[in-house]
Amino acid sequence: MSDKVEECWYCKHSPNELAHHCITFVVNDPIEGRAYDQLPEDILAVNYIKTQIQSLDHERRNEYATMLIDAQSVKRNINLSANKSHRRYEIARGIILLMQDGQFDRDLVKGICSHITKETYQKAGEALGHLNAKQAELFAQICYGITVDQVTIQYIPEQNTFRVQEVRQ
Repeated sequence: MSDKVEECWYCKHSPNELAHHCITFVVNDPIEGRAYDQLPEDILAVNYIKTQIQSLDHERRNEYATMLIDAQSVKRNINLSANKSHRRYEIARGIILLMQDGQFDRDLVKGICSHITKETYQKAGEALGHLNAKQAELFAQICYGITVDQVTIQYIPEQNTFRVQEVRQ
């Protein structure tokens, strides 16, 4: 994604005459990525994910809430309601994909995050909290790949970890 703006989608200012409100569209935080509370398509995407979270059964919503709490306990918030960002959207999207496909497992989430960051984690929420925007995007892509059999996962019981591999077609 480029930080260059050809024109403001709202007022059509060119880059040379961007008004103050236009600057909010250019900002791209290195950890959170772009804000998802500016562009109409991002707002729709966030609302859709929130609807999907709310439609989860009680057990899955509790699992989701536990990960939010675990991330917050290590000062790595992933709550989409607190900050609508690319990072938090992609984390929520990946979790929802796994939950809706019946493949959600906290150890799997830790394994995917460990695969991405090359770090080990005690809790799934902690692992998710350590992802930056680009890593969160990769997390969601891997979760999607798992749901459509483009990614395989292998459990290694001796280490209580998962190995993630792309399926070559």
